[in-house]
Amino acid sequence: MPRIIPLADRVDGVREAVHTITLRDGIEGITHLAVAQEIYASASTLKRMFASASDLPVLGLQWVERRTRYRRGLAASRELDEGHPAARLGNMLIRELPHDRTLADHARVWSALTSGFARHDWSIAAVNAKQLYLASLVDEIVPDELPEEIRPFEASRLLAVHLGAEAGVVADTLRPEESADVVSRHLEERFAAWQREGLLGAA
Repeated sequence: MPRIIPLADRVDGVREAVHTITLRDGIEGITHLAVAQEIYASASTLKRMFASASDLPVLGLQWVERRTRYRRGLAASRELDEGHPAARLGNMLIRELPHDRTLADHARVWSALTSGFARHDWSIAAVNAKQLYLASLVDEIVPDELPEEIRPFEASRLLAVHLGAEAGVVADTLRPEESADVVSRHLEERFAAWQREGLLGAA
């Protein structure tokens, strides 16, 4: 008797397939037939699950975001004392970078889907959520004691360095491991400057 595959597992398989196809063929390759072939199913079976091909791209984004949430949770559960709170938050910011091959693939898929379907509600929500999360980390890292006219500049610069490093990996002009080096060096320079100015209090 054929093994019955739970619906949740089948949908997860579709999510992974959309991710794989986007990475390999771009968003133009996301079709019922391509996804069906990836999961060894018929196109008609897939259409019974997802009637329109326009329902498929968001599944690839969901695959990336599930892996992101899992990675964040795993890092939090294993996190040790990393010194000053700002340094711990800096490490959290660095961990958001596509600093290895798998994360680079996730970043490329996320970028392709959110830019290729930029007007869709799910894409807008994903971009806004990411921007809010990164901005909140940056806001916690930059000392409150900085002069009012300087603090926004420091925060904007740190966020720009982070986003620029990620964009370099996505565009394949920066190696994944180099993205972490870029942001880490910037943070080290700023932490040292803030420490000299007495803007970093005790942990």
